[in-house]
Amino acid sequence: STPVEKIDDAYMQRARSLLAKCPTNRLKIYPKLSLEDAIMQAAKQAKPTLSPITQSVYLDTLRDILKVGVRKKLIGTNPAADLRPLKKDNVPADQKRFPWTDDQLKGFFEGKFYRSCAPGASEPYLKPDRAWRFWLPLIMLFTGARPNEIAQLHVSDVRKTPKGTWYLDCNENDDESKNLKTPSSKRRVPLHPVLVQIGLLSFVEERRKSVEGNGPRLFHELKANEYGNFAWYAAKRLNEAFIPAEIALAERQSLYSLRHNVRDALRRAKAPDETLSAIAGWAPNGKTVSSDYGDPKNPDFHVEWVEQIAYPGLDLSFLYGER
Repeated sequence: STPVEKIDDAYMQRARSLLAKCPTNRLKIYPKLSLEDAIMQAAKQAKPTLSPITQSVYLDTLRDILKVGVRKKLIGTNPAADLRPLKKDNVPADQKRFPWTDDQLKGFFEGKFYRSCAPGASEPYLKPDRAWRFWLPLIMLFTGARPNEIAQLHVSDVRKTPKGTWYLDCNENDDESKNLKTPSSKRRVPLHPVLVQIGLLSFVEERRKSVEGNGPRLFHELKANEYGNFAWYAAKRLNEAFIPAEIALAERQSLYSLRHNVRDALRRAKAPDETLSAIAGWAPNGKTVSSDYGDPKNPDFHVEWVEQIAYPGLDLSFLYGER
């Protein structure tokens, strides 16, 4: 209700202060409370507040909105130009989430659910959530793709280069039904041979035949939430039910941690920085001007490193031939 021309530094400082006190998952925990009331209630209940990184996302959005005000000459300057979170994040970037241990990987991917999905299982798992519950963690484990990058894939995003390398094309589209987290998230990730042996290409072909009735998405069962995230329900179920049913995770471990397992696996294989960037969108350490010459993200250049992604003690051969 505040006219944009009335927004000044005092408003910015108040916004920054509110963000620092705002509880995580506010709308989920306190759906009927105003922001101020939610903050008061969360303080009484000692609820965790937004991390500095999340605060930065909100402040960046506010800054971008006010840029429009400057461009349209509604305000002379952007009062959010230098706004930063009140608290610094003392957790190093590489410790935000921890990868799963070898035992956890083995316990989950060789556990009861995946055994029930093996060819010839005595009691096969046939519930409607089978497709995404089966494939989403496996694709993460061998590609490093984010949950929503996988959940929003179209059948046509599983492609093959002229040289014969199968890959996932992580991309956006103009109607915003597919969105990527950052510009570097746009990439083409070679398929690991284990995914092919387990039957991913057969699954894609099966889904291709049903596009007319079910739409273009590979996992058409998953529906986007109000923020356009197609993985929200799958990630919630995996984190809150399916993963705990097989293994116990420690603090800072979740489904998302599998991206960290992929990075560690590529490091063990001594993959070059440009491969780390091309495969999962991680920023390379030693980027030079020539790094962007040609087609550095060509799947043919990186497939040899993806093929070396492996996890000690994990044997998924019991799934080979899965359809």
